[in-house]
Amino acid sequence: MRNIALLVTVCLFILALSSCASFGVGYKAPEVTLASIAVQDATLFETSFKVKLRVINKNADPLQIAGSEGDIYLSGSKLISIVSGQQAEVPGFGSRIIEAEAHASNLNLVPLLAKLLVQLQSGQAVEDVDYKASGVVHLVGGGLFSGRVPFKTTGVLPLSAVQNLHQGLLEPGKYVAPLTPLTAQ
Repeated sequence: MRNIALLVTVCLFILALSSCASFGVGYKAPEVTLASIAVQDATLFETSFKVKLRVINKNADPLQIAGSEGDIYLSGSKLISIVSGQQAEVPGFGSRIIEAEAHASNLNLVPLLAKLLVQLQSGQAVEDVDYKASGVVHLVGGGLFSGRVPFKTTGVLPLSAVQNLHQGLLEPGKYVAPLTPLTAQ
């Protein structure tokens, strides 16, 4: 009797493992990229941003998003924290923008801004700034599509274009990031 119970347990365990493995066949992890970031508010100590993340679903089944979290790094230093409780559905073979709040301590931004101002005022070449946005989108649902989807986006902020604009030397066709005015409280 004990041998039959052991055999049934082993068969159920093998069946569970094979069914879990079959769920992952052909499944592609969603892709998450940083779509935009805009200043919402600035005070003496903190700047708030509105961040938009694009979630791309490369599968036939829709994804249910429960929220997201992450960080933005400039020149290798963590400066901005992102959080969102927005729930959304990303259709199969589709994409969706989810909005998030982001906050930065202005004390952490001062060295970067001071360096930029010194470069602009002295006529030095302004250096572009490397950025990285990374975090996790939390998914809800059954089985295959529940869990955490990590994301990482890297790039360069073209601050040299700001210098060209400042000097009136903007080259035709050169990308310039839109500047959002700060509002003080």
